[in-house]
Amino acid sequence: MMETAKNLRVLWRLLPQLIIFWLALVNSAFVWSHQTNLFGSGITFCAFCPWYHIWTPVYEPSILLFAAFLLFFRNRWSYLFAGLLSGYVVANVSLHLVRSISNFGLLELWEGLLRTEPSLFLVWEVQMVWAAIILAFVLFRMPKKLVIK
Repeated sequence: MMETAKNLRVLWRLLPQLIIFWLALVNSAFVWSHQTNLFGSGITFCAFCPWYHIWTPVYEPSILLFAAFLLFFRNRWSYLFAGLLSGYVVANVSLHLVRSISNFGLLELWEGLLRTEPSLFLVWEVQMVWAAIILAFVLFRMPKKLVIK
């Protein structure tokens, strides 16, 4: 009985990390599968390629998946690196988003995004939402890890 209660406590502590990792994994798999569907359709060259057209390891879904994986280690350096990676994605997407809003306007940008992408989850700005979730989790948990006992 005590063993089951201990296992449930460990699972309860890891539940936020599991949810964040699952979301990052689904995000990465969804973008990757849509990218392979683009190549599987016979399109070798596109005039206006989507942001996920060329898959590279240094890629927002891959970065967020690695940052979510680092949360499982639950120590200072893993939270620090996860925060740096997700902060990089937030800053990068925010910079491009502000530049796009200043060029096109907010309403025109939103209408253009919804017109060009087949799914809302393939919009590049959604990566900022996932990164902000990871960054908020790190900022919530990090002060507890920085306290020296």
